[in-house]
Amino acid sequence: MVGTQANDLLSGSAIILGMSQMIINMYNVKKYTIDKHTYTYLYLGIVASFLWLTYQYRNGYNYSAMYSTVALFSQIYILYKVSSKDREISEMK
Repeated sequence: MVGTQANDLLSGSAIILGMSQMIINMYNVKKYTIDKHTYTYLYLGIVASFLWLTYQYRNGYNYSAMYSTVALFSQIYILYKVSSKDREISEMK
């Protein structure tokens, strides 16, 4: 019983911290500096999130799969905002 409560506390804390990090990253996306590694970093994150989501869903880890879904959508949103910013910069030149 005590181990279960500790596991719940650990997983709850990790989810709250991860969600906070995602929200902060989505809020600060306008401040991103776009360089030659930006898109590679974002694409790798999206692929990794998709793979984790698939693994977790197939193994029945539904709460983790929901968390991975939120992470995937936040990364797609960040990619969208970065590419929009990159297009605006290109059009201004």
